[in-house]
Amino acid sequence: MIRSKLLHAIFLLIYFSSIIAQDFQNVYPESVGMSSERLKRIDEHFQKYIDDERLAGIVTLVAREGKIVHFKGYGFSDVYDRIPMDIKSKFRIYSMTKPITSVAAMMLVEEGKIRLLDKVSKYIPEIAKMQVFVDSTSEGITTEKPKREMTIHDLFLHTSGLPHNPPYSNIAYQGKDKIPLLNMYMNAKLRKPDQTLEESIHELTKLPLLYHPGDMRRYGMATDILARVIEVVSGKTFDQFLQERIFDPLKMNNTSFHVSKSTLWRMPRIYTPTSNGKIKELDGVIKLNYLNG
Repeated sequence: MIRSKLLHAIFLLIYFSSIIAQDFQNVYPESVGMSSERLKRIDEHFQKYIDDERLAGIVTLVAREGKIVHFKGYGFSDVYDRIPMDIKSKFRIYSMTKPITSVAAMMLVEEGKIRLLDKVSKYIPEIAKMQVFVDSTSEGITTEKPKREMTIHDLFLHTSGLPHNPPYSNIAYQGKDKIPLLNMYMNAKLRKPDQTLEESIHELTKLPLLYHPGDMRRYGMATDILARVIEVVSGKTFDQFLQERIFDPLKMNNTSFHVSKSTLWRMPRIYTPTSNGKIKELDGVIKLNYLNG
């Protein structure tokens, strides 16, 4: 079963990825028609981001004809402990989870196991019971039946009616009347310890939609539901399906939802911009959320 760490990866749309240098031959740039002198401009350009404290660390790679001509780390994976950025670092790819999930789903479409115009409730019956938020009163919120059911196509287009999770910001943008709905999502039993994807989606279906499916495009939790559809159709957990159908065939040997303690050092800390144009650490222990076990 997919546990909370995997769910956290889905909700935050985070994977870990790295490029293994030994899979490619390192050559002199001139041997494949590139200029060593001009490639040095990469060093000058990205080192300035580090020197100006706009970024903590960077890894750049240039390859031509399947051969590496430039592969280098700049800055630090840990600014405060001055740990240099390593070319073997594993990076969270965040919302690039979406295209990977979409590719997985489209494989099942191609095989005739899913149709884009299928109702999502065909695979997750509870979806059909979801109502749409209308208004809030002193006694709570009012809802109404959707004009039509959510489709697989809606999940791809983010026209499902679902808000973003977290931080549910596109609920807040709708006005104060949406605050009760925001609180409902904040208090929902999502991403709890030892919770499977199936269990999380079950809790999600108890909540109202932000708008009618198809009425509006809002970046949201549709990818989570699409991942669950993949599980239902394939009979495999989401991580198993990705591993067997995408990662293994493409030799994406360092892409996964989790890391082991022995490779935790390869995960840089996360930094965020500040009002003065510099950076600060976002969460000193965030990498611990993705440990195996």
